[in-house]
Amino acid sequence: MYLPGSSTRTLTLQKLPETEDQPNAFFRTDRLVVGRQAGTVFCLEAGAGVAAADFTLTYDPGILRCVSVTAAEGLVEKGGMVVINDNFDSGTIRFSYINMEAYDAEDLPLVRIVWEPLQSPQEHYEITSDAV
Repeated sequence: MYLPGSSTRTLTLQKLPETEDQPNAFFRTDRLVVGRQAGTVFCLEAGAGVAAADFTLTYDPGILRCVSVTAAEGLVEKGGMVVINDNFDSGTIRFSYINMEAYDAEDLPLVRIVWEPLQSPQEHYEITSDAV
């Protein structure tokens, strides 16, 4: 259809390369001793500026047994909330985090994980994280 005074323009579309941007995060872990439960708090670093993310933490269930995963103390007071997938005992912990204010004034604890180590504390324990 042609309208008086209209014009045609050619647009060039480019697909930008996909980037994977993961927030700065870290674990605060109690000493792991076989036969005793110990806690880990998964935190976002101050300045991460994350408003929402889905996290996947992986671990070796032959070395560590995950007893529980709960929202970390202080998260709600800083405007955040987490939804935790209840299937966390098979080597994968999944949870979603949201905070409309993207709180980043200081380190922000997200979840507290309680472990029961199944092997000697001299062994190397590896817990990895991924965020989308």
